[in-house]
Amino acid sequence: MADAAGLSTSHFVRQFRASIGTAPHQYLVQRRVELAKRRLEATDASIAEVAFDCGFANQEHLTRVFKRFFGVTPGAYRKDRRE
Repeated sequence: MADAAGLSTSHFVRQFRASIGTAPHQYLVQRRVELAKRRLEATDASIAEVAFDCGFANQEHLTRVFKRFFGVTPGAYRKDRRE
């Protein structure tokens, strides 16, 4: 992204953080986990499929990040939303 913006990596990170309020990688992770949350609500796709479609390495990676953000696993979240 820094190359596309024509900036050095460190300058890009500083400018991104100043503009958005978080580091580029953290922003990307937040966007991916929010997308996964919406997919879990809206589809019957497996958690592994949701993980892959949202850019996570595997289901375990999504589960670890999802739990850090929301305090529950994707499976528990989906189950609670359907009750």
